[in-house]
Parts: sequence; structure tokens; C-alpha cells
Amino acid sequence: MLSVSRNTACPCGSGKKFKQCCGALSVQAAPSAPAYPGWDAFAADVRSRLWQLMEAALQEQRTRNLERARELYGEVLVHAPETYDALHMLGVIEMELGDYARAEELIQASIGLMPTPEARINLSIVRQRRRSREGMYAVRSIQMVDAIGVFAARLPRSTEVDGVADARGAFFGNEGILHFVVPGDVFNAASNRLGVKLFQEHTTKGRSVKLWRTSVDPALPALAAPAATIDPSAGVFPDEGCVVIAGPNPAMLEWLPANADRLDVIGLLLDVREPQPLCTLLGQMPRTALAKLRFAARSQEVLSDLGLAGIADPDLLTEPRPGKHARRFSAKPRIGVFLMPLGGRNDLPRWDLLAWLRTQNVFIRLLYPRPLPSPHLANEDEHLVSLVTDWQDNWCTDLDALVYWGAEQRAHQFDTLLVEARAQGLPIVTDFGAETAGLGEDEEIFFSPQEAKACLTRLLEKLRG
Repeated sequence: MLSVSRNTACPCGSGKKFKQCCGALSVQAAPSAPAYPGWDAFAADVRSRLWQLMEAALQEQRTRNLERARELYGEVLVHAPETYDALHMLGVIEMELGDYARAEELIQASIGLMPTPEARINLSIVRQRRRSREGMYAVRSIQMVDAIGVFAARLPRSTEVDGVADARGAFFGNEGILHFVVPGDVFNAASNRLGVKLFQEHTTKGRSVKLWRTSVDPALPALAAPAATIDPSAGVFPDEGCVVIAGPNPAMLEWLPANADRLDVIGLLLDVREPQPLCTLLGQMPRTALAKLRFAARSQEVLSDLGLAGIADPDLLTEPRPGKHARRFSAKPRIGVFLMPLGGRNDLPRWDLLAWLRTQNVFIRLLYPRPLPSPHLANEDEHLVSLVTDWQDNWCTDLDALVYWGAEQRAHQFDTLLVEARAQGLPIVTDFGAETAGLGEDEEIFFSPQEAKACLTRLLEKLRG
């Protein structure tokens, strides 16, 4: 770590002195060949140059010359992209300059190298600021479109089936061809499944239906039903009747503003984290088409960020399954466990937690994104199922709870595990700490293996109680 003015306030914004904060994270070394993590492979003259750049960047940051500090940190990262300090401090600078998306990316990368409390705190701050600014932008955008029409029913999970049926009719319209549009890529698996499921349900109702996809991703297994591919340049897209779009983002909706007047109802199943692009697109919709919009989202938070009312649980649009919302727990609870692999010794706490859980008289379905490593699992553990070989639509329908560990290093496609578990009403124990604002009443957060065991103990008592 750097040695410049160690008694001054740390630039990361923690409020501590530099020597008690980021300055305490590594050992002082001679400028000629500093012993900085990740620099061992460089020649001494290169290490010395990088060290000088880091010291200069910190000085510029302390004097609030943020643009120059950004350039210097960026130059370090060109040559040494896995330099924790450069990533973290550059993220702090981007946050102060207002580029929250870039700030989040950089600080997240620094946490991947060194998960310090200071970096985690700054990650929470930048996400809070980002949500606040985007929410303000969203409200202003919606207010500008004063004729917008929304489906204002907020239906709780306990709503009677008759009321839900009314909601379905209002959402899908009552006549004309019914189009369902899904993303068609591997990063939106939950939206793909929901859209295909709704399509399949309506094929048996005597109404003309058609399934569309906006992209063809070779990494995604074939959809459960044949789908046409939207191609706006060739004029191939839904142009009559009602359309329901699962997981809309601007790339999926480029064809919509110019053709919305041809449609009777436009249903948007929202799965968005950044409302600004969607608000911009809504602002381009013809006023005559705005009253045709209907909204459903995975949480009320998404709707609130957009300044909209709507259905806060898209599963209410699907046909009810017996007992879905009245789960009965057995004496031997069925637990889904997702462990994002980190590699090497970093995985040991995860395997220790799994070994402990196996002593608690529970059925475990292990959701693991690559072949199971022996000797951690014995051959007789037939109830442990790999996510690679058992990634089915019904992976969680027979489970009582989900344990999700490894959020900071996760691959984005595995976010759908949380989405689908929440849609099923499963209790969740997770280290997904950055998203605590979206927690449900049956979710708990842990930050250490000890806290994980405590959370799981409470969960098992609840399931058996």
C-alpha cells in the first residue's frame, strides 16, 4: 500500500486515517522494487514506474484533482489490471464524478481481488446513490409522459384465484392474436421460462398465439417451444393483437414505439435493474399507445423505481398450481444449496458448510455450476444433483428452501436461481448482501460461515416447527 501522508483521511471515504484504512492493507516497500500484490512478474524498472504512478495518483486524489488521478490510475491498470488499490480508488473517483455504473464495476473488481470492508462499504454507497439517481430520473420521465396508462392492481400472494383470473384477463386482453416475446439469451433464463410457460398455457385456450425471441444464443438450450426471431430491419415483429414481453430491455423493444399503435394491449413483464433506458423508451411511445401498457415486475421495488403501479408478482399471471402458496414441510426438509466455486482453498468454507448441513437430517440438492469435485462428495450421495446435468424448469418446485453462497463472484446467469426461488416463495439464506433492499420476509443475509450456520439453524427450526 502507498506511504503518502499516512495520517491524513483515506481517499476511499471511510472516515479513517489512511494508515488505519487502505494504508494498512499491504506492507511498505522500497520504491525501486515495491512488493505489491500482482506485480511480481514485472521487471524492477516496471514495478518502480507503476509505484510512482500510484503515488502520483494518490497525491492528485488527495488534492481533489480527480480527472488527473483518474488518468494515472487508468495508466496503472493498463499495465497491471489486477491492482487492488488502482481499481478501488478509481472506483471511488468515478463515484464522485457521477459515473455510478463504472464505479460499481471497478469496486466490484477490487472486491474480487481483496474483499476488504472499505471496498464493500463503498460498493454499497455507490449502489445506493445509483438507485437514488435513477429513481429520480425515472419519476421525472414518467411525469413527462402524463397520459401513461398503468394496470394499477397490486395483488398480494394470498389473492383469491377469481381475482387473479380477472387480472390475467386485463393483462392479456380478450381477443385477437396473442404474442409472447422472450429474450432468447442465456442471461435471461428466468424471463425465457416465464414467457414460454405463459405461451404454453394459452395454446390450449382456443386463442391464436405466437412465440417470439429477440436473439438466438448458441449457449442457450433450445426453448421449450418453437419461436420466430424478431428482425425489425426486415419488418418481422408482432404487428397486431396483444403482445406480452418478458424481461424487456431497450434492445428487446427497439421495434415497439413505431408500431405500438397497431397493438391492442402491451404487457411488460419487467426484469430491469436500470430504469433509465426503459423510461427513455416509454417517452418515445405515441400517446395513443400509452394507455395500452400493462406492467408486472418481480418486486414492488422495480415498479416504484419506475414510478409505476402494476402486478408485483408475474407468477400470478400463470395458472395456479395446487399447494404452491401453502407449502407443507416434512420432518426432513429439502434444501437447495448453490455454491459458486472460487477455486482452491477459498472453497473450503463452502464445503465445510455443506458437510455440516449433511449432519442435520435434511435432503440436499446441490446446485453447482460445474462437475462435482471429489473427494468432497462420496459416490453414495445420489441426492446431490449437479446444476450442469439437472438444470430443469422444475428445479425448485419440490424444495423447501434455498442456500445461495458466492454472490460477489457469481456468473450473471445464476441470478435467475434467486428470482425463481422467490417466485416459488422459498425461504432464502444468502450472502447476496449488496441487494438487501430487495429482501423478502423469509430471507436472511450472512457474511461469514459462522453466521451462515446460525441462519441455517434458525431456518431448519422454522421448517420443522
